Amino acid sequence: MLGCTAYRSPQHQPLNQGKAVMSTTALILPEATTHFRLLKKDLPIPATTGRETFVTERSMFPGYFDPAFESLSKGPSQPLPARTGNLYEQIEDGDYEDLLGSFKIDLKQHLLTEHQALAFIRAHPEYFGNPDPSVRFLLEGEFVAVVRRGGGRLMAVANPFDYDVVWRAEFRSRLLLCN
Repeated sequence: MLGCTAYRSPQHQPLNQGKAVMSTTALILPEATTHFRLLKKDLPIPATTGRETFVTERSMFPGYFDPAFESLSKGPSQPLPARTGNLYEQIEDGDYEDLLGSFKIDLKQHLLTEHQALAFIRAHPEYFGNPDPSVRFLLEGEFVAVVRRGGGRLMAVANPFDYDVVWRAEFRSRLLLCN
């Protein structure tokens, strides 16, 4: 499989609330959706050992570390080779169902492990503004890590996929999906 992970969980609904297209092959990510535009294509995501999680690396986030990572994290993952990802910029308001549903594909094939997200953060500090835009990572365990810089320091917040707050497009938040 070409995606970041081969994660499939029968007890969870598709990320797009029934609007997903299920496939056993890797899907190509779109250039744009109703809620996102492609900002950067094929950004490198370094190889990982799978040992790091947001909880074990909380010191990376001196600005703020959300205690919700403790309950949402799946823990260590398998080692993975280097990959690429697409970085999108939000252009329309929406909650997670609207935002993720706008891709109209099964996003489970494009989830990252926590270690992949951490490796991306280390490799690409230029994508973390002060204070916005934030970068969102769709992670195994079906939660979103929201990482941004505030006061020059990285902050990390964890939201479950069913978190129903409306994310405003004016902040131009970003979303990284694995190819």
